Amino acid sequence: MTALAAVALFTGPPSPAWHATFSFLFGLFASSGGYVVLAGLLVKSVRPRIAGHASGLFITCIYVAAGVAGYVFSRFVGVLGWTGGGLVQIAGLSLIGALLALFLRPILFSTPEREIR
Repeated sequence: MTALAAVALFTGPPSPAWHATFSFLFGLFASSGGYVVLAGLLVKSVRPRIAGHASGLFITCIYVAAGVAGYVFSRFVGVLGWTGGGLVQIAGLSLIGALLALFLRPILFSTPEREIR
């Protein structure tokens, strides 16, 4: 859904209503879908006693990656233009993230009762 909203945002008409709608939808899907699900999966994938540390590391990685993403996006825009840069970074990387999620193995995630001491 994030990738679809991004494609609509960067390929649709240049009207304020269109951009406001699809910017909102992109943020909604990225925040409620991607961010919350990834944080939850991360906490479930580590031993319960280090879940707090893992969630702090996750937040740090999100914000550091955002700074790098800004630079990478500027390079894409320089080569591909605004539409091409947006499609590659926002839509393309959203699809790659969704594909990578298929390789998760929840059976290996930790549970509070099975923690190795």
